[in-house]
Amino acid sequence: MDRKVVIIVIVLGVIAVSAVSTLILLRVAKGGGCISQDNVFIVVYRYAKPLDNAYKSLAQIMTEALKTNSSGKFNIELQLCYVELNDLPPDLRAKVEQQFKFYPVFGLKSQTLSSVDIPIVNIVFDKYGEGIYIAKPNITWYLYLYLSQYYGFQYLDINGIYAMIITVEKPKIYINATPIIGSKEARYYIFVYEDVGCPYCAKLYYEVFPKILELVNNGTIAILLKNLLVHEEVFEVQRYLVALYIATRDNELIYDVMEFIYGLLLKGSQVTLNQVREYVINKYGKDVEIEKYLELAEGIINQEKEEASRYIIIGTPGIIIWDNKNSIGIVVIGFKQAEDLIKLINFLNKI
Repeated sequence: MDRKVVIIVIVLGVIAVSAVSTLILLRVAKGGGCISQDNVFIVVYRYAKPLDNAYKSLAQIMTEALKTNSSGKFNIELQLCYVELNDLPPDLRAKVEQQFKFYPVFGLKSQTLSSVDIPIVNIVFDKYGEGIYIAKPNITWYLYLYLSQYYGFQYLDINGIYAMIITVEKPKIYINATPIIGSKEARYYIFVYEDVGCPYCAKLYYEVFPKILELVNNGTIAILLKNLLVHEEVFEVQRYLVALYIATRDNELIYDVMEFIYGLLLKGSQVTLNQVREYVINKYGKDVEIEKYLELAEGIINQEKEEASRYIIIGTPGIIIWDNKNSIGIVVIGFKQAEDLIKLINFLNKI
C-alpha cells in the first residue's frame, strides 16, 4: 500500500470512531433502479443481504471524509442504495467483476463529486461511469478489516446468520500440506482456519463436526484444515502438526491428534509438544521424523495467516464454506452450530 493510501486509510479510520457511535438516519432504497438516481451511496452485493448498520456507518464515514477533504463543499445527504450485482447494467457489472473477488462492495453515484474539489476522490475511488465511483479494492478491504477488528462489524445477513463477505476466490489447497477430511470430490468444502490454543475451535471438533459426519461420509461435505495462529504460545505445536502432515499425508491421523489436543483444551489443559509427540508415537507406532519439514511448515503457517486476512478473517475459528459447483463461498468468523453451517450450505445450494 503506497504512502498516500496509508494516510487516507488512517484518516478514514479516525472518522470511523465517531461514525460507528453516531449513525445518521439514511433513507434506504433497494433494487437496481436506485442506481439511476443522483447522490446515493451504492452497495453492490451478491446474493446475500447486506447489514444496514454496517453500510449506514460506511456511508457516514465516506460522507464525512469527502466533506472534510472538500472544505465543506461536498455537503450532501446520501440515500443508501442496495443493488444486486446481477441488476447492474452489463458494462458496469463486468467492470466490478473484473476488479473484485469479494462482495459487497460500495461507492457513490453523484454528479457533484469532483476530484478537483475533493483530492482524495482519485485515491479512494475508481470511476466506473458517469458520476459512478466505486471504492478501490484495497480501500474496501482495509475498511472492512478495520471495522471488523476494532468494532466487531459483520457485513451480511444470511438466513439470520451474520457473515463477513461472499467470496469468488477459492482458498489455496496445498497438495502436500492441507489435510482434507472427506472426499476431494465433495461439492462443499468447509475450510477451517484454526490454532490449537483456540477453545471455540475445540468446540467445533466436539460439538459440530460429529453432527455433520454423515454428510462427510456420503461425500457431500469435506472439511479442510487451515492455520491461523492467534495464540502465539502454541506455535511449536502448530508447526509440528503441519510438518507431521507433510511427512505422513495421513488425514485421519491429523484429525485424531487434533481431537486429542482439543479434548485436553476443553478440560482446561493446554497441550505441550512432548505430549503431542508421545500421542503420535502411540497412534502411529513410531516417532515421525519431521525436523526437515519445519521450515516449510512455518512458511505455510505464515502464508495462511496472510490468506485469512484477505478474507477479513481476524480470529479463530474462521470458516469459509465453498461451493465447488458454483465457485462461490461464504466467510464467517467464530463458533457456529452445525445447524448454522447447514443453513449456509442450503443457501449456496439455492444460488
